[in-house]
Amino acid sequence: MKKLLFLILCGPFFIWAQGTDISKFKMEQNAIDSLFSIGQTETAIERAREWQQNADTFGVLPKLQATSDFAWYLENASRQCFTTQQYDKSLAYSQELLNHIRKTEKKMCNDRYKQEKYFAIRDIMISYFGLGEYDKALTQKKELYSAHKKGLLPCDYELCHYFNFDFFKIDSLNVWGYEWYDDLPKNRYSQSFTKIVYYVYSTNSDGTDKDQLYRLHVLMFHGDNPNFDYIMDKHISTDKGEWSGSMYRYTYKEDIDYRKLHNDVVEIVKGNVQPDTQRFIQSR
Repeated sequence: MKKLLFLILCGPFFIWAQGTDISKFKMEQNAIDSLFSIGQTETAIERAREWQQNADTFGVLPKLQATSDFAWYLENASRQCFTTQQYDKSLAYSQELLNHIRKTEKKMCNDRYKQEKYFAIRDIMISYFGLGEYDKALTQKKELYSAHKKGLLPCDYELCHYFNFDFFKIDSLNVWGYEWYDDLPKNRYSQSFTKIVYYVYSTNSDGTDKDQLYRLHVLMFHGDNPNFDYIMDKHISTDKGEWSGSMYRYTYKEDIDYRKLHNDVVEIVKGNVQPDTQRFIQSR
């Protein structure tokens, strides 16, 4: 559980924490966890906000734990909201998380806590995509690319090599958009290259992902065409191998128009649009 990132073991804090009412501290934390578990996100965050603000009364070590855990609570609340398409709420929680971390990161002796700000930036971007505010979303995307070039992104989760930038529901389906940092190769015949993948899932009764139905790849076009650099490819994995095919009506320049891309994916998923070509690679 990401909350455990707090375990920094800064020796003197354990001494200062002695004699505090740890049981009361933990009882309040458990109450917050329980509220999250039954879906009372807003109430949980309100209580966590007060818990974190009053953590001084419990001692130095609990205060640091509350600071760290509050970041986790905000991230959890943001993701709960955008996966239910409450993008305005997820945006507010993510922005609060980013402000919280920037205000407190110098006080923490844990690099993982400081890296949490990049998850906040990612979630702000997803929320802006959900709200249709693409220019603001791309500002967050540039921040991730800049951090990636500087080697600042955590590699124990997705952000090191790729990132989730879009999420929405269509009927009973969940659709997740992911992007890779790699640049479009200069030699279009050198390799197969995918910049973006949208994963389409069926869902369980609670709205969570069930089975991956297919993937939509924004694939480098293997040829010289001045009008586009990428073409949409549909992929379906089976026990026997991989089916795929290109959709020639959905093409993109290197500087991808994300509004068009999002709308194209909606159109493809809603209409169950099939590829113009078909390929099959048998499993080995």
